[in-house]
Amino acid sequence: MTERKTRLARILEIIEEQDIGTQEDLAKALRREGFDVTQATVSRDIRQLRLEKSRTPDGGQKYIAPKDDAALLVGKFSRVMKDGLVSMDQAQNILVIKTAWRWRSPQHSIICSFRRLSDASREMTRLWWQSGR
Repeated sequence: MTERKTRLARILEIIEEQDIGTQEDLAKALRREGFDVTQATVSRDIRQLRLEKSRTPDGGQKYIAPKDDAALLVGKFSRVMKDGLVSMDQAQNILVIKTAWRWRSPQHSIICSFRRLSDASREMTRLWWQSGR
């Protein structure tokens, strides 16, 4: 196994074993294990592994591995839509989404990630009604 693959596998083990909340904490843990890493290396590894941050019971944050791509996409979609959705209307087969200005790019990226617009429409409608707006 290459050093990078070994490091990526070890990162997943470390975040399962410990509450790692920052890239610096992860870099320190990897250095203790004998890996020569920089913050940039850790940042690329986190992005490649698609690690997310999750709340800990004490109010802090820690890195977690996504369970699967579908769960990852729905989780990000839910957060972005709840925080940035202003209104949503449907006209026949067109979905009109009004968002807060700062959320346009993240929402666009997530909507484009859906394979079919009907999936996005169903999920957005469900989240819209759940939010009580």
